[in-house]
Amino acid sequence: MTPLNRLASRTVATCLILTMTTGFRLIQKEQGWEISRNDRTLWVKYCDGLTADFESQDYPAGDDLDGTTATLDQIRDSIIDDFNSVAGSYLRLAAYPADPLNPPTPQTGDTAFTEELASTRTIEICTGDPAGSSGGQATPTIENGQWTGCLIELPSTLLTGDASVFVETLTHELGHCVGLDHPQDTTHAIMSYFMAPDGIRLMLDDRMGVTHLYPTDPASGDEQNTFGVMGCGPKP
Repeated sequence: MTPLNRLASRTVATCLILTMTTGFRLIQKEQGWEISRNDRTLWVKYCDGLTADFESQDYPAGDDLDGTTATLDQIRDSIIDDFNSVAGSYLRLAAYPADPLNPPTPQTGDTAFTEELASTRTIEICTGDPAGSSGGQATPTIENGQWTGCLIELPSTLLTGDASVFVETLTHELGHCVGLDHPQDTTHAIMSYFMAPDGIRLMLDDRMGVTHLYPTDPASGDEQNTFGVMGCGPKP
């Protein structure tokens, strides 16, 4: 086999591996939040009175919160930062202001907060008794085919156990609130019930799904294997 043929075979194999090991599933693609590349922020809000008394905070080694005793706000912000770090995605999450009448200056690229905008772009995190779930449940509000809110209900036991489980569950439910479903054919996803051990943050498959839904480059939202040029790239 010539060097060129070996290179082509290796590239095709890489494309096939990427195809087989990433299988994100989406709740929404054509319909979802009314955001865009130029107006891209969703706000994340705890329900009034939500508190936590974690028994332990044993985060995986290397996690941003490893070795800390984080507050609920710090945990929320770390999860927001994880979503905002997805390369190739224009989606931005931000904490709902403590004082909506005097919101902080938005970070670079974020939409400036107004109560009017937030009324149809807020993800709310509350305690509850999710029907048929031992973890959490995310329920979008849909009006005329448009998502105008999302309610995450978490059992109160998550707020008294290990904080790392809280991070894992909240990340998973926020994934639903931005449009991701359960890809049960991979271990490389926080959205999968068969995820890799110690996975409490977004993984490869989750990041691909978020980029697919909210691509900075419109062409990146629809990918195909381009074997003819020995690579995997967006559709032209």
